[in-house]
Amino acid sequence: MTEPWEDRVQWFRRATDSETVPERLPLGADNFVHFGAGVEAYDRLIAITDPDTHTVRVFDLSLDTPVLIGVIGEFGELPSQFAHPVDVSFLSPSEDRPLRLAVVDRGNARIAIYALDWSPDESLRFRPKLASLVRTLNLLALPGERPHPVDPVAIVACPDDTLALVDANNGNLMRLNDRLRLLHETDLKSEDSERPNVWTSVTLTPDGEIAVLDSANGRLVRCIPDGTSELDLDPTLEHATDLVVRRQDMLVVDENLHAIVRCDPSGEVVEYIGRSGLGAGEFFKPAAILDLPDGRVLIVDRGNHRLQFFDTDWNLS
Repeated sequence: MTEPWEDRVQWFRRATDSETVPERLPLGADNFVHFGAGVEAYDRLIAITDPDTHTVRVFDLSLDTPVLIGVIGEFGELPSQFAHPVDVSFLSPSEDRPLRLAVVDRGNARIAIYALDWSPDESLRFRPKLASLVRTLNLLALPGERPHPVDPVAIVACPDDTLALVDANNGNLMRLNDRLRLLHETDLKSEDSERPNVWTSVTLTPDGEIAVLDSANGRLVRCIPDGTSELDLDPTLEHATDLVVRRQDMLVVDENLHAIVRCDPSGEVVEYIGRSGLGAGEFFKPAAILDLPDGRVLIVDRGNHRLQFFDTDWNLS
């Protein structure tokens, strides 16, 4: 069996009478969903991209198994449609604004902001009209001269309600306000990079700094008030796709190693968590990682079509 999405070929044989089929442990919502790398949490909600259906799915984590409560978008070019959504980020509610969700639509080179009709005391149910479109921004129509068309790949909402968007084609970090007006751009590129930059994710550090991952060079670029600073990750990493920066360590997703790599603040490897496989605590091409508000860690185990949740001791929870 060939699987182009997974870059692999598998050989099968008939099982003997004494053999049993291993349990797949679909610890997430839908065994037929090919979860994307864009995932974000707010309160007991998680939003995650689904590149197969060009949608964003919203789940409630109140129960042991995530419950699907809404689906946003469909395939197309209209403002409420997507062509390869790649990342999401929640904008916290305020007295005069509801909870909002920013979606990066890479195929249409667009950002869309949705208002979510949800509150913590909501009953657990599927809501066909969970999200309503507030505004969109066509990134190809932004003012200013750039060498290449804008290619949006990752986004994170900052505490001041601005958005930090990574433009992979130009190697820039764009800062936009919550009305999607461009405030300024920061050049992320480094002259001493051994390989062309491949920007895969953006996150916030515990100090509120914006950190962007260059997976091709194994480098973390932090945006600081007077420019940028760079941190080289351990050279044993093969293809880092996402990370969480904590005060005591960093958790890095390595797609090629099929593992989560815990590094110290200097970027050196402390331990490898997980291995390639279908069982509990095993991964196949993991795509993303997220610290949840309840203290657990969520891993998007994309190759196995599932989400896995771990407590602070890396036990499944």
